[in-house]
Amino acid sequence: KDGEVLAEATCEVTVELPEGVSVVRFDTESYGVLVGEFLNLNNKVILTEYLPAGHYIVWTSSDAAVASVNATGALAGNTVGTVTVAATVMNHNGEELGSATCEVTVSEAVVPEPVLTLSTTETTLLVSDKLALSCTLENAPEGAEVVFTTSDKEVAFVTPEGEVTAIAYGTAT
Repeated sequence: KDGEVLAEATCEVTVELPEGVSVVRFDTESYGVLVGEFLNLNNKVILTEYLPAGHYIVWTSSDAAVASVNATGALAGNTVGTVTVAATVMNHNGEELGSATCEVTVSEAVVPEPVLTLSTTETTLLVSDKLALSCTLENAPEGAEVVFTTSDKEVAFVTPEGEVTAIAYGTAT
């Protein structure tokens, strides 16, 4: 009769990825981050173009004390160590479509020691002579200042700016 369904049949269709194509992968096998710094892993994953609408990534770290990762893929380096991070792609029904892992090594930030170099490290002066010292300061924290001092102000007087005046016979540093 008109518009009446007389019989029904179904066909299950499974769509697979082309050979050699993975759902998700990282752009490299390992990354490094310093303690206290962040790394956006969401920018490091490559998803296949064949993913259905509504997919999302679940992020996990093998040891959140070393490196934690949030729902958006922002990884925080918490303490020195190495972790495995997994990016698992889920469909809109919460079913796993695929996953990839990478290794993240968290290292301590190396802070270089300050280096102070004097314009003159040894000299001989006569009483009443003057010497203007200068210096360069490298790897110092922002705002660090150099102040000149003397080991014996009875022998050599020095201003905080580095002008030395010979006062009496002897040795001072």
